[in-house]
Amino acid sequence: MKGQNLLIKPNLLNPQAAAQGNGQSAGETKFEGPPMVNEPVQTDCFRGRAFQSDSMGGNYAKMMKEKNGVTVSVAPLSGNGALVNCRAPSKDQALSASKVISKILSGFHVELIDTTDEVLDKLFDTTMNPDKTIEEIYMLGRVSHLKNKELGVTIARSNPDNFETSQIGIIVEESARKELPRIRADVLDLVRKCSFTTETVKVPRAHTKTWGETTTTSVNDALNGEAMIFFRRAQTKDDESFLDLWGTPEGRERVKELLKQFYEAASVPVPEEAVQPMLQDRCKILQDIQRDAAVSLYYSKPDSAVFIYGLKNNKGKAVGDFNKFLDSLHKQLAKYTIKQIELRSDEMGILIGPKGRNIRRITEESLCHDIRVGEDQIVTITGLPAAVDKAVTMIEEELSMRVSAGCWVCRRS
Repeated sequence: MKGQNLLIKPNLLNPQAAAQGNGQSAGETKFEGPPMVNEPVQTDCFRGRAFQSDSMGGNYAKMMKEKNGVTVSVAPLSGNGALVNCRAPSKDQALSASKVISKILSGFHVELIDTTDEVLDKLFDTTMNPDKTIEEIYMLGRVSHLKNKELGVTIARSNPDNFETSQIGIIVEESARKELPRIRADVLDLVRKCSFTTETVKVPRAHTKTWGETTTTSVNDALNGEAMIFFRRAQTKDDESFLDLWGTPEGRERVKELLKQFYEAASVPVPEEAVQPMLQDRCKILQDIQRDAAVSLYYSKPDSAVFIYGLKNNKGKAVGDFNKFLDSLHKQLAKYTIKQIELRSDEMGILIGPKGRNIRRITEESLCHDIRVGEDQIVTITGLPAAVDKAVTMIEEELSMRVSAGCWVCRRS
């Protein structure tokens, strides 16, 4: 790895190169329209590509077009050279624009990292190939971020036709020089990951839903860059789900150790009075714990328990968070009162309503903790005293209204 600032050379071109800069080179789109004057600026391929990057000044080439009416294009030269062509309606405009371009280019700092053609092809091949692996797509996504999303920063490869050196250039504006160590570390990490290989393992069907963004990230964070996992979910119920273990041989073995730890469930018993609060609001309690502890939680009704899957420390946090929920619930239940109402068999269906809508509405509107209908036709209402009284009143009104309506229908018939 070496850092250097390469020389900018305005107008030091031979006549043939200048002609190529006017759009006459093979494979270059011929310029159509009024005669334009080209005032080229010679630079290196790294600065040339940076000049067109959206992350550098919002794309200087577009800026020159919008503000100065100058068309700018970049063409490769031999070695790692490049030509910034500056086309304008007049010689004076082109010359003035070339000076602006030279000043912008000279403000770029370039640091070079020596690598191989194989690495460059892996990192900078943007061909839309449907056979690209998840790992390749991940790498290209990181490269795209470094090229286009870091303000005042971009990266570029050496010219493909340069057979002498294979390099990655990190190009930064003066305002972003402080970001250079971080960007360098990211690039070196990408180069290192180009040597990673993949091993694929099946995901047990019972754990297909265990894997998601949060749990996958928790395992990847624990691997400290020595390996990564990518989850491939089954497309149909008959298909298998897979985990791609991507890394060094040692890193992949470390993944397997973590997977054994991940699949060993921790469990917490759930008392009956905690089930409804735990599952209300679309299982908000469980979802919050999953997100905060980076685990997967499953409630098993037959076992009356919550099972927790994840890394050891994460499972410990999840168990602690769930016990805090139970402690808080028990303190709240200590303030509750319980009332029971006995109903006739024909009143049970009226109270429950279609798909449980009536009893659910009464529970929500009364702010009761729980309203439960037993097989013995006993309705048990639990909650704060005022909420329980309101629920009893609403139940009596519901039954009275439905019975009255039924009698009126009978009289009509």
